[in-house]
Amino acid sequence: GRGPYAAEYYTVRFLQLILPITGHRIKRLGAITQQYVTWVSGGMTWESQTAALGFTMAVGLVVSLLAALLSVRRKKANDFTEKLSVLGLLNMICLVFAIPGGLGCVVVALTFHGIRCYCRLSVYIATFSIMAVALLLDKAQAIVCRRRAGKAVFSVLLAGLMVAAVADQTPVNMLGGCDASKAEQ
Repeated sequence: GRGPYAAEYYTVRFLQLILPITGHRIKRLGAITQQYVTWVSGGMTWESQTAALGFTMAVGLVVSLLAALLSVRRKKANDFTEKLSVLGLLNMICLVFAIPGGLGCVVVALTFHGIRCYCRLSVYIATFSIMAVALLLDKAQAIVCRRRAGKAVFSVLLAGLMVAAVADQTPVNMLGGCDASKAEQ
């Protein structure tokens, strides 16, 4: 059966969120992640290895966490910083439950033994992080698009960011070892 140990085993480490995906298109980045996996788990695989956010969402995570931390010292916040801080706070709550030795393990130890796999909170972390990126892009659009040419430039940059973000999150061997011609048949 599944015991309370699963709540500790199926956690997510902060580095797993911000490191590139395993099998990244840029081999050096993929090698960094593979080295970390080997170091942490001795090469064994576990569910949280798929929790990598990719560069775009990792930026959103870090910026939102910084906004939440800095909001403690800020007396007056505007709508933008307030929203970013709330996303950071939500990310902090998820992280506090999802990390090894976090509150998720405490909850399981004290009450609900059936709860496990706190690494799945990475889906919420990804959602809050991409929302932070959307806020940042909205703010950038307001600044860049004041001029007519700015709209076209911003649109091209945004399309480029989307392509780069998808490429960042899809491994080279996405087709499972099949080449594209066999996959189409």
